[in-house]
Amino acid sequence: MVLWKADSPRRYILFLPLPTVYILLVVFTMIQSTRVAGGTYYRIFGVNPILIMVGMISEGILFYGVLLVFGTLWWFYIGFVGRKSWDGNVSRLSSALGVLVSGCSATICILMTKDAFYQDRDAGTLSLGAIFQYAGLGMLCLGAIAVAIYSAKTAVGHKKPA
Repeated sequence: MVLWKADSPRRYILFLPLPTVYILLVVFTMIQSTRVAGGTYYRIFGVNPILIMVGMISEGILFYGVLLVFGTLWWFYIGFVGRKSWDGNVSRLSSALGVLVSGCSATICILMTKDAFYQDRDAGTLSLGAIFQYAGLGMLCLGAIAVAIYSAKTAVGHKKPA
């Protein structure tokens, strides 16, 4: 199969930082949850909108499967829209959808993380592992905010200079 110039594998690597941070965060949370009674997954509910619903009715392998699969796809999409918006290779409608998805993701992540952080701080359970989790959440939130900004510029017609 012949790759088009625009579809070079090197261009796809630029979509990967957000899903990579997400996967590392989930794996770290799985490891951290084995050491803490009740688990630590409540800290990362804000980065995966589907997880909130599944987390209420399920646990175990199904829970972590949904956490990994749908969350990775979610953050890959956000990274994809951000990169395409940066390049100016996306329509205004798609870019507006990118603003909505990434903006909502960042807002939900910030609000839910803030509540979990204050809960941990007040309970005195703010360990080094929790700080690493919150740092990963912060990186994802900043990435979503950056994508929302680039998508908004593309949605209103601002093109990246050549």
